Parts: sequence; C-alpha cells; structure tokens
Amino acid sequence: MRYIILLFFTFICYSQNKRDIFIQDSILNTINNKMISKLEYEILKSNVLKLEKEYGYEPEFKYKLIDKSFLFEDFDFFKEELSILVKNYGFQVTFMNENESYYNSIMFGKLSKWFKKMYLKNHLYWLKHNFEKQLDIKTLNELPVKDQVIAKYSADLQNQLNLDSIQKNKFIEITANYYFKNIDDLLYISKKYDELPSTYNLGLVQNYRTVLIHNFRENTNKTWNLLFPYIKKSYMKNQITNVIFQDFDFYCYLKNGFQKFNSFKINQIPPSFRKNGNEIPIEDKEFLESFKKEVNWEN
Repeated sequence: MRYIILLFFTFICYSQNKRDIFIQDSILNTINNKMISKLEYEILKSNVLKLEKEYGYEPEFKYKLIDKSFLFEDFDFFKEELSILVKNYGFQVTFMNENESYYNSIMFGKLSKWFKKMYLKNHLYWLKHNFEKQLDIKTLNELPVKDQVIAKYSADLQNQLNLDSIQKNKFIEITANYYFKNIDDLLYISKKYDELPSTYNLGLVQNYRTVLIHNFRENTNKTWNLLFPYIKKSYMKNQITNVIFQDFDFYCYLKNGFQKFNSFKINQIPPSFRKNGNEIPIEDKEFLESFKKEVNWEN
C-alpha cells in the first residue's frame, strides 16, 4: 500500500515567518484539540484576536473557534462570528457535517429562530456578491471526494491483485495520472483568481490538503512547478501558512533526496523514511536565500 503522511509539526521548523511562528506556538495545538478547559479557550480566543489585529480577519481559525465558543456558552461571540462567516466567507448549511457542537441548536433548538433569520439575510448577501464563483466552489469541494475515491480504489486493487514489479510500476503510474487530474482543476481555478483557492477568495471550502499531498507524493516536481506561483502569492498575502512548504519538502526529500525550503533536519524525518543519516541537502541555496528575504522567514 502506498503511504500518505499528514505532517503535524511540534518541533522547530526552519521555513517560517512571524505569523507562522505565532500560529504554531499559540494557536494550533489548542484549536485542534477537542478537549480544552474554559481557561484554555479564553487564551485561544485572545490569541486569535491578537493575530487578527496584525494580519486581518482569520476565517478558518474563527470557523474552528466558534465550535468551542458554543461549548463554553460564549454566545454573543458565537453569534457575531457566525454572522460574519455566513455574510463574508460563505459559511453554508449544506457543508455542515452534523458533528458541530452547535448544529442541533442552530438547526432545531434555541438558536434556530435567530439563525434562520440571520442566515437567510447574510447568505443572500454572500450569493449576491459571489454568485459567479458558485461553479468554482462546487469544483473545489468535489476535489477531496474524488481524491479519496482514487485512494480507496487504488489501495483495494493493490491489496487484491497479485502484481509483479513491472505491473506495480505501471499501476502506480496510472494512479498518479488520476491524482493529477485533480491538479488540473486546482490549477484552472488558481489561474482564474491568480492565487491559490482559499477561504479568502472562494469562502469556506472543503480542505483539499490531501489532494496536494497525494500529488506531492506521486507527481512531485510537476505539481509544485505548476502551482508554486499561486502558492507564493497566497502565502505572501497571509492566506495560507508555511505548512504547504513543509508538506512539499517532505515528499521532495523522499522523491529527490533533497529539500527546497529547508523545512527539516534529518532527525525530524521518521527513521523509516530517511535515505541515510546525513543532513538533507538544499536543492538551490541561492534561490532559498532570495525566497527567505521575499517572505520574511526568520531562519
């Protein structure tokens, strides 16, 4: 079975700016933790608001934060932020999964009357100002589903078929081509908006990180070369974090034996994936130094 690793960084990374560092140190661990205390929630809320003072509204963090706001009965904040997310960032009922802490309350419970009135008003505002984006949003939201279908059937077939080495290589090649069809769609949308699709230009869409990771694994250089101009623009606008560079560097190392953005030391790579015990070489040090200055990386 082919591997996929979603990297969660708890160590020092070498490709990050001040915003990335603050997010890593003060937000990520708590916001991704389902079991936090009231005090931890208040600190998290304060840190997200602090981040916004310097870099502007953070819709993805606010989307995660309101789940905790509801749990801790911070209802004024919850209502205010959910209203903003519906009006300005395309929060839609159809994208809910029913696991949200507030789902029953806003759909059937004590907040349902307020929510219905607010949602109809603010969602209409969102549609009025983003109507022409609806097909792109639909395409983007379908990418993770198609990606998982490819992954599932690929894994099932490899487990069921007794392929020799030549057949396995051909199978991997065919699978890689299917994964890359998703990049075609992603590239089309990126070109259209001249930046990587994100919450800032297409609203609260489904997370397509696994689409990128499968292609970093299977179509490493081709995927990066096509998307890099749009990744760079989005990163410099603070629309995405440095995680995308780290995801790429990991699979670049596995594929090519080097990294492009100096994301890791060798001891940060899982032992079973290390090519040897030597430090990971940088592909182009001059490019890296120039890029670091452009994006204000600390290290």
